[in-house]
Amino acid sequence: MKNNKQSRILLHLNIIAVLISITFFSYIYYIVDKDAHAIYFALAALAFGFNLYLISRNRIKAVGILSILYSDMLVLIFDAGYRDNHNNAVVMYLPLLMFSYVVTEYKDKALRAIVIGFTLLCLVLVNFTELTPRLGMAYYGGESVVMAMRAFHLVVAIICSLLLVRTVARNNYKMEEALADAKETAEQSLKEKNRFLSIMSHEIRTPANGILGMTHLLKEKGVPDALNRDVQILHYSAQQLKSLIDNVLYYNVLETGKVDIDERPFDIRKLCHNAVDSFVLEAAKKNIELRFDFDDRIPQFVLGDYEKLVLVLHNLLSNAIKFTKKGEVFLLVKMNHADNKKCYITFKVADTGIGISSERLQNIFDVFNQLDSSITRSYDGMGLGLAISKRLLKLMKTTLHVDSEEGVGATFFFEVALGLTTEIKDAEQRFIETHDLSGVKVLLVEDNKLNILVARKILENLKASVDIAKHGAEALDMMRDKQYDIVLMDLHMPIMDGYQATIKLREYDKVTPVIAFTADAYDEARTRAREVGMNDFITKPFDPELLYTKIITNLAP
Repeated sequence: MKNNKQSRILLHLNIIAVLISITFFSYIYYIVDKDAHAIYFALAALAFGFNLYLISRNRIKAVGILSILYSDMLVLIFDAGYRDNHNNAVVMYLPLLMFSYVVTEYKDKALRAIVIGFTLLCLVLVNFTELTPRLGMAYYGGESVVMAMRAFHLVVAIICSLLLVRTVARNNYKMEEALADAKETAEQSLKEKNRFLSIMSHEIRTPANGILGMTHLLKEKGVPDALNRDVQILHYSAQQLKSLIDNVLYYNVLETGKVDIDERPFDIRKLCHNAVDSFVLEAAKKNIELRFDFDDRIPQFVLGDYEKLVLVLHNLLSNAIKFTKKGEVFLLVKMNHADNKKCYITFKVADTGIGISSERLQNIFDVFNQLDSSITRSYDGMGLGLAISKRLLKLMKTTLHVDSEEGVGATFFFEVALGLTTEIKDAEQRFIETHDLSGVKVLLVEDNKLNILVARKILENLKASVDIAKHGAEALDMMRDKQYDIVLMDLHMPIMDGYQATIKLREYDKVTPVIAFTADAYDEARTRAREVGMNDFITKPFDPELLYTKIITNLAP
């Protein structure tokens, strides 16, 4: 027998119908002594008994139809026990209507319509025609039979109501159980996804950290003029790689709007030049002219979120070059107006590429969206850049607009308010001149040689004293022999990871600041780091400015 909702309901319904029919057959045949009327109950008992046989043969659909049809006709005939008026058997037919809906499946729309339609027809015949009073005149069996009919109506109405309540309650319980299972499955899938992305994050960030750190060191040391522009482009491209990794990994956080705006002074002309320069080679390979027009009225230094603006420009320029086969890509940066505190600047990226049809424009900012499957095959990319850019600009209290004509090209533009500042040096220049960690003893716990090289050089350039431990166990041994001012602790290492090392350290040293120093950017890692006793958290690739700030903050008494 099929163990499903329909079969269980039909089994209960037909067993109860057999028992009721036998009970009333016995009463009318043996006590009332009306053979002609008793025969109806006998036939009903046989009919519902045959349904039980069909259920055992898994003929669920046939049983569903017959059960409702038998019940409808039985109620119609029994209602004829009243000679003088309509019985208005709504109390009987409403449960039958509900059962008609329950025992038929959604996909069997025609079957459901027939069964419900027949029940409604019987209801109409009982309440709006003279059929049952006429039948009552023909088959009237005396007051005893009438009493039996009334008792039948009462018993069946109660049983049907109880069955209906039980069915609804059971279905609700099953739905709640299914929802709970689905929620548990979704949560487990989310955990697995986060674990996978956490591992990927760690693996991708490690080489990115090396690239970004080494270019920072090259810029600090100074390079010949002939190489300066190449180093600038390399450093800018490394920043883009870091930003792309960050935004892919915390895209869900972007959707919730929990990403903070980090405003700082920066050289806007240099930012735009670097953005254009990083695509010069790519444009040259496609024989595309890459043009740039910057409004000289814009102040050199402004206050805003450098990282997010860089990522938006990178995404727009990348898309423009990607979808342009010939012609040009043009970046226009123009000041619209200014007041005492802010200047309002329009950024416009235009191309002569494939363009976007009007019907596709409304979906162009959807996540993982590209124009169509042929576009996906012809051009690289996930369709994530525009969605991220729109959300980033929303955080900056502006919006991304697009004008386009298919086959002609597209123009993306936005206006952003950037604060005015008195700074005359960008963050890199100020960092070199003002940051000093002289006398600070740092223990760097890290197993990756490239990460060690980058972090050590940056810390030593800040005049800090640096010792290296390659895993947690070695770090604990070193800390027993020497007092350190601060510990930079990687989380994923062989022999003993950063979590275990910190737990053991906190058993006897609750004072020395420990900063998680990891490529694992997920909230789960941050939460666990706090739980084991770490004081702060830095993700790799790291910003030297942020590293310095975290160290100074955690050193403060």
